[in-house]
Amino acid sequence: MLSRSGVYKITCVPTGKFYIGSAVCFKSRWKQHKNCANIDKHHSVHFQRAWKKHGEENFLFSILLVCKKKDLLMYEQKALDATKPEFNMCPTAGSRLGSKHSVEARAKISAVQTGKKQSRERVEHRVALCRGKKRSAEAIELTAAAKRGVPRSAETKEKLAAANRGKKCLETTKLKLALIHKGNLYALGIVHSLETRAKMSASRLGHVVTEETRRRIGNANRGKVKSVAHREAMSVARKGRKLSPETKAKMSASKKGVRFSSEHRSNMGVSSRLPVYIGSTQHISRSAAARQFGKTVTTISKWVIFGRVPDGNGNISGLSVGITDPLLTSVTNHGRK
Repeated sequence: MLSRSGVYKITCVPTGKFYIGSAVCFKSRWKQHKNCANIDKHHSVHFQRAWKKHGEENFLFSILLVCKKKDLLMYEQKALDATKPEFNMCPTAGSRLGSKHSVEARAKISAVQTGKKQSRERVEHRVALCRGKKRSAEAIELTAAAKRGVPRSAETKEKLAAANRGKKCLETTKLKLALIHKGNLYALGIVHSLETRAKMSASRLGHVVTEETRRRIGNANRGKVKSVAHREAMSVARKGRKLSPETKAKMSASKKGVRFSSEHRSNMGVSSRLPVYIGSTQHISRSAAARQFGKTVTTISKWVIFGRVPDGNGNISGLSVGITDPLLTSVTNHGRK
């Protein structure tokens, strides 16, 4: 009987815990278990500890069933599912699927593999095995968590850049990326340090945005309404900046021929009537001055109102008005009392 093939069971008599396995030859397989356990090399840690504690004489080898070689794994798997043995490290017959290495074992494997470089053939083989497989959301999240915050070396960054340089994403890929990042709150509220901002600025210096990219950015932002807080932040960030003549020329050229909507023109008219104060001086436009003081002015370029700042209702009565145009110094006008 011991020379036959089938499924067996090894039981630790004092504890009642057992091991399930299959063998082509029961006698040879039982001998292998004993030899490995006697030199402290058994693949099952739990089996090995029990063997050292209770000794060989307290282990019982028994045959569960005899079958053909081609059916060994099938019957072993059925026995594993039905009995749930304590000494088996893997829940899958003939495979390590479902087994987990201890922290110590993982550290040893990592130490052995550190510094090793895989051959190109090995890398291509691994890529071919994974190509077309879809990873679960849990696996993707675990990978992302493991790599998050890990700094990449300059060599790695250069390799990634060289590998992706010149590649163009498919429209379907772009759509998937847009959906993935839509509403992304991962970096919301994060404030970059001065060092990080300096690095980001240095990396962007000299970068020229193509006309196609600018057009896409414009189309993506067209029609979006910025919040009051956003507009205020943009205003504060741009205060004190001086535009170069080239930038001014570009802005002027981009506005030529643009027809404003009636609503836009109405808003511009309202804003032109709102006074702008510099210290105690209020500068208003020629047309605004004419509307304010009830006089048609067609040649005066600028009016300057001297005096106190008006009240919250915008009342500027009682203020004296002077004309800054030197050709019309004889013309005077006074605000209505």
